[in-house]
Amino acid sequence: MGLFSIGKVNTLLAETEKQLAKFSTLHDCGGGQLVMRQAVNELRQLMARLSYQFTDSYMARVSVYTFLGRKCRSWEIMSFLKDTIKEMEDAVDGMV
Repeated sequence: MGLFSIGKVNTLLAETEKQLAKFSTLHDCGGGQLVMRQAVNELRQLMARLSYQFTDSYMARVSVYTFLGRKCRSWEIMSFLKDTIKEMEDAVDGMV
């Protein structure tokens, strides 16, 4: 289960990085509020899936991952995503 979970986490992290880049592009190009909110919701779903993988496997939880070019542990990733999603929601809510 451990190596399998680590592989799943790496896949989810790659998807998360793509989603962060998508939101950044939408924000820079003046994307619509609904489209940006959908991007935030997709990121929230990825975060939930990551959280499940981290709680389901001890090996996945304590392993070191490369995320956004940095070596991170699971709790650092989850803390970053929580803060980032909050900032994204604030940015979307500020678009009126």
